[in-house]
Amino acid sequence: QKTEESTPDQKKQSPDSAPKQNKSTKIIKDGYLELEVKGIENVKRSIDTILKKYNAYYENDQYTNSEYQSNYSLKIRIKASSFDQMVNNVMDIDGVVKNKNINARDVTDDYYDTESRLNSSKKYLTRYYDLLSKAKSIKDIMDIEEKIQQIQIEIDSYEGRLKYMDDQVSYSTLNLTLKENHEFYSQSTKQHFGKKVINAFKAGGDILANIILVLITLWPL
Repeated sequence: QKTEESTPDQKKQSPDSAPKQNKSTKIIKDGYLELEVKGIENVKRSIDTILKKYNAYYENDQYTNSEYQSNYSLKIRIKASSFDQMVNNVMDIDGVVKNKNINARDVTDDYYDTESRLNSSKKYLTRYYDLLSKAKSIKDIMDIEEKIQQIQIEIDSYEGRLKYMDDQVSYSTLNLTLKENHEFYSQSTKQHFGKKVINAFKAGGDILANIILVLITLWPL
């Protein structure tokens, strides 16, 4: 039994020993784009049209509005094959590009290493189930069941990671921010200093008047 248990553990340290297979490249592509626009609602409708064109969708659509700025924060998922073309279409919209950052990460090695470890773990699991069927003592059964549980946790982890990478490779992510500055805020900002000066003169006049009143009150002294 010890020989059977040591063999999986030794092989587990070298998942690359599995037969080589033809590997397709796995690229995760995503990006961030910030546009300053005029007529933000019209621009948003244009973005909606572009998404329908490429069968993309909003994973998150958030809108905020304040006295000085309107803002859309959009998380867009799109098929990787259409990502670059859609980004170009978005940038053709009338607006000023304030920020652009496109990333492409090659996860090929990580993907197939994880896949290899998954396949190895499944083989170990089968062998331990075989050992479990032959175990005689309660201690052996408990030890093997504990090992099976550990391997199953590893399998779940590998499968989850592969599923995540498959999703990220198949669908790219674009985080798009639309911003529109309100004109009345810009005008009020320009007038802000002048108002401060006027208010300062008014405050100074009030203080001077109070001083004169105090002096008149104290004239007998």
